[in-house]
Amino acid sequence: MNFGEDEPTPDIFRAAVENDIGELSRALAEGQTLDQVSTNRLHMTPLHLACIHSSNDFLLAASRHKSFDPWARDDNMRTPWDHAAAKRNLEAQSLLLSVMQRTIIR
Repeated sequence: MNFGEDEPTPDIFRAAVENDIGELSRALAEGQTLDQVSTNRLHMTPLHLACIHSSNDFLLAASRHKSFDPWARDDNMRTPWDHAAAKRNLEAQSLLLSVMQRTIIR
């Protein structure tokens, strides 16, 4: 319990790095989105960062949100899947590929 302490403002990028589902939920409730780009991280989205940090719980929870965009590209033209592949994160690759396939079929 926080006696007199304010909770820090939720940050969707920090949630992605720390694999923090609670912070993800609070950030989304406050209007942050998964397609926001970071101005100091090669214009990566929270999804890119989650893949870099193998935050698979974050990715799974985020995949249910309407702003989840597995096709987003950073300044190096990489998608989140590219970062997951570089980390050899098969769970993230599989999740992203399944969402990507659903968006193609629409």
